[in-house]
Amino acid sequence: YIPLAETISELLNSAKEALKIIEDTYSKGVSSTFDLIDSQNTLFSAEQYNITTTYDLMFEMMKTERLYGDFYILKSNEEKDGFLKKAKIQRKYRPIIILLILTLIVSKTLINVN
Repeated sequence: YIPLAETISELLNSAKEALKIIEDTYSKGVSSTFDLIDSQNTLFSAEQYNITTTYDLMFEMMKTERLYGDFYILKSNEEKDGFLKKAKIQRKYRPIIILLILTLIVSKTLINVN
């Protein structure tokens, strides 16, 4: 999860920077309208990818939690932090740990079902 998030962030930043450069060169008459529209489309696609990926991740997490019968996302921030503090997990690693826990829960559930 974390490498994917960093990749998406880099993708968005690159698309934003490219658009700034193209807007600047377009205003100076160096770039064409096609270049400007293409750069805007690239940024739009990167933003759309970010939204879709986030939605897909949340959807899969909710499906997993439904199998387990306990919705982490519905817990209070205090309950979430309490669990993660007990596990002594640094905040930056918490999303990947949560995903791993949910994966283990699903694996256990599928083994028990079979």
